Amino acid sequence: MSLDEGFAAWNRGEPLAAHEAFEAAWRETPPGDRRTLLHALAQLGAVGHKLVSGVRVGGAAAVLARARVKLESLPDEVEGVDVPLLLEVAERLSETLRARVEGAASAPPVTLPSLGSRRPRGGRSLPDGPRGR
Repeated sequence: MSLDEGFAAWNRGEPLAAHEAFEAAWRETPPGDRRTLLHALAQLGAVGHKLVSGVRVGGAAAVLARARVKLESLPDEVEGVDVPLLLEVAERLSETLRARVEGAASAPPVTLPSLGSRRPRGGRSLPDGPRGR
C-alpha cells in the first residue's frame, strides 16, 4: 500500500480503505517525518470511518487529538503533502464530530473534506479527486 493509494481512497469517500493503506505504509516505514505523517493519516482515516459509519464515534475525539499532535510536529510539507491542509481537514473533522456528539440524531450526513493532493518528486501534481480544493 502507498501514500497515493491512501489519498485516492480518501478522496473517493472511502476512509476505511484510506486508513488501511496509510496504516500498511506506516508499519513499513522507518522512524522520521514520513512515518509520523503516515501514522497521522491512518488516524484521520480511522476518524473518517467512524464518522461515516457512525461506529464508536465517542472514541474518535481522542484519535483525532493524537493525529493533530503528530501533524503539528511536522514541517509544512512532507513527501509533497501539504501538512497545513491536513490540519484544516482535522479541524473540519473535529467540527463534524462535535455536531455528531451534540445532536447525534439530527446531525447531517457526513461529507469528508478532501485531503488535497500530493506533489510527487518531479513537481507534477496528482489530481485531487472528486472533492478537490
